[in-house]
Order: sequence, then C-alpha cells, then structure tokens
Amino acid sequence: MVIVSAPTSPSTTIIQVDVSDPVAPQILGSHTISGQYESARMVQGTVRLVTSAEPTLRFQYPDSDSWWDRRRATTANREIITNSTLSQWVPGSVADCEETVRPAQFSGFGTVAVTTMQAANPAEASSSSVALVASPGTIYASTDQLVVAGSEWQSEANDYATNLHTFDIGSTAPAEYAASGQVRGRIVDQFALSESEGIIRVATTSEGQWDGPASSSTLFTLARDGADLTVLGSVEDLGVTEEIKSVRYLSPDLAAVVTFRQTDPLYLIDTSEPADPVVRGELKIDGYSAYLHPIGDDHLLGIGQDADPSTGIEQGLQASLFDISNLANPELVDQLMWPGASSLAESDHHAFTYWPQTGQAFLPTWTYTPMVDPLAEESAYPVMSTGVSFTIEGESLIEGAPLGTSAHQEGIERTMVIGDTLWTVTANGLNHYQLDTLRPLGSVNW
Repeated sequence: MVIVSAPTSPSTTIIQVDVSDPVAPQILGSHTISGQYESARMVQGTVRLVTSAEPTLRFQYPDSDSWWDRRRATTANREIITNSTLSQWVPGSVADCEETVRPAQFSGFGTVAVTTMQAANPAEASSSSVALVASPGTIYASTDQLVVAGSEWQSEANDYATNLHTFDIGSTAPAEYAASGQVRGRIVDQFALSESEGIIRVATTSEGQWDGPASSSTLFTLARDGADLTVLGSVEDLGVTEEIKSVRYLSPDLAAVVTFRQTDPLYLIDTSEPADPVVRGELKIDGYSAYLHPIGDDHLLGIGQDADPSTGIEQGLQASLFDISNLANPELVDQLMWPGASSLAESDHHAFTYWPQTGQAFLPTWTYTPMVDPLAEESAYPVMSTGVSFTIEGESLIEGAPLGTSAHQEGIERTMVIGDTLWTVTANGLNHYQLDTLRPLGSVNW
C-alpha cells in the first residue's frame, strides 16, 4: 500500500499495489480522503492513517502596532468569523460532526483525523474516521493507543506546553477518541512518548528564562480519568541548564533519557511505580547520544556527537556502547569516533540499521572539512558522503569497512539487509555488498 499526499490541496490518496510479481507490479485500486497526510501505523493488518486540515479562513493582520490598525483588524476578523461556514473551519473533513471531538484544553483550530482501514481493502476507509479539533503534531502508537502530541509556546507561562490526545486502537474496529491532557515543556520526537497497560510516559524539556529558572527536563507518567489524561507522577530537574537529546523506553519499567549542554548525562529512570518514578542511575560522558538503540537486555547503543566538554562544540560522529545491567552504575564500555562527521541517523532513526544476526550496525555519514577559503563554495559544504559500519561483539565496538563514497548530492540515505547482502539506498540508485565482508557487488541506477 502506498500513501500519497497532495501538496497543493488537503487530500491524501491511498494506492493499493500488488507486488507479488516484482517484475510486473500492478495497481489494484486507489482511494482519496480529505486531509493532509501526517503519519500512519499498522498493527496486524489494520492501518491507522492520521491526516490534518487547517481552516481556510483568511484573517487580516494589522499594518502596524498602532491602536487603530489593531482595532481595524480585530473588527474585520470578527466579521470574517461571523460569516464563516463549517466547511471553512473543517475543510473536507472525513468525519461527521458526531465523530468530531473538541478537547477540554484548547489545542489549536485545526482538525486531526484518524482513519481506520484494512491494508487489504483501503477503500473501506471512508466510513471509519474520528476527528479532533487540534493542531497536528508528533504521532506515536502502541498496539493499544495512538497518541497525537503537539508542543506549542505559551506566552502566559513563558514556556512550551505539550498537548496529548489519545485514541483507542486495541482492536480492528475504528479508532475511538479516548482522552486529552497537557504537560509543561516540549518533546524532542516520537521516542519521548510511550504507552503500556494504560500508562503514558512522556519526557519534555522546559525552556530556561534569563530572569528565572534554568532549562530542565521532566519525565511524566499519566493515566486516563474519563476524558482527561491526568499526571500520576514525575521525575523533575533532569539535566538542569540542558535539553533532552534522546529518549528510549526500554521496558514498561525502565526509561533512558539523554540531556546535553556540554556533557551528556544518561539517566536511567525506574517507572515500575507510575506514581513515583525515580532515577536509578546516571552517567556523564563527553558529547551526547541523539539516538538510543537497545542491544539485548543489558546494553544500550548511542549514536550522536562527540563534543568539547568545556564549550559543547560538536567534534564529530560517535557511537557509544553502555552497560546498563546495573541500573545504579551504568558504564561506558566502548566508543568509536569519526572526527568531522555527522549522520542522518542522528535525526532520523530509519537511517540506522542494526542486524542482530551478525551484530553489525550501519549508518550513513557526512564528512566535513575545515573551510580553507571562505570564497570557495565547495569548502563550505560536505566533500564526502559515505556509510560506516561496525560490529558489536560482547562489550566491544569493532569498526568495519566503509560503504563507499560519492559526491555529496548522491549520499546514502538508507541501508537494509536482504539475505546475505547489504543494500544502500542513494538518490541515484542502489549499491549492494556482501554482508560478511562488505565487498562491493555492484549497483543499480534508478
């Protein structure tokens, strides 16, 4: 199934493709629903498609900050609202009014819809949607709950707040709106969210104020109380003066949180008692991990940046292996570094591949060189894009062969393992390698 969102209109098309014959794939049908595509999740063949739409009203803005201009704009906008129609507020909504919910906490003027469909028959989607009056945000889903989380600045609090909206998706039936709530601070990505047995965990960072408290982070636990998500407990003041760089929930009882400003504190937080989560261990290293990946039950791999401990200036890509078997005393057991490099995996986890059968890990990299001549355009850009590999053996990281080089316009974006072959995906095509030796086998151009 392929999902295509039209960039010029609020509509999304679902295309069903038969790929049983790779040489001759066939389009079996398509179905278009209203709304801009945001994300989708599939659990055992049931797809939850999240779309959004913003009001099409054209409000007027004051020409200046003068009292007269602001009053004129306010009067005009009140008239626009008075004369507005429902279709302007919820353009082409896929849900009926009876299936559209307004949360108690204001969450924006947009509309977020969750459409349920079966992967084998997406045409049935049109009658299986529920909508919420809210702005779109980060999408997370467990097997039972789908969460829409939107972080927005609140001027009265001089800080961010994150609105959380949950939908029940525990069966193949259409998704149902469950509850909403709000916590202070902003989230870094979908890994800041978790749900298990009705308990939602969310890690946020609150902004520091020049004349008030410094920035810090909090891990909250929440549970549903009717249509409200209420806070059960929290761990506060994580990484004072710092911000969250990565989060990974390793089990319903354990969370790993990395904050950073100049050094990287890794916090291990026990959430087995949702009303009383506690920090069990902490470890500081130079730099930070922007993505965390569990390796078995006792180890954690971090992908991020080395940094100068006195300034926080990034020095290059690093992979860090942590032993977390003793929660009270996590240890850094090995590291690899690639000076001057960075990786797409730091911001997009899809770019990281770990193959547990062989213990190998692969990720694309950019390598920068110092700017020698400010007037020379090429010296200001990455001069090489490639991929790096390493193998995790026990508590050691063993660097493997590089995955080739190319001009920076043709950089590696994804890696994947098929059988005993490693494939890299670039803008120009595919390259494949023998998995055990990483010997190049050839390439396929688009």
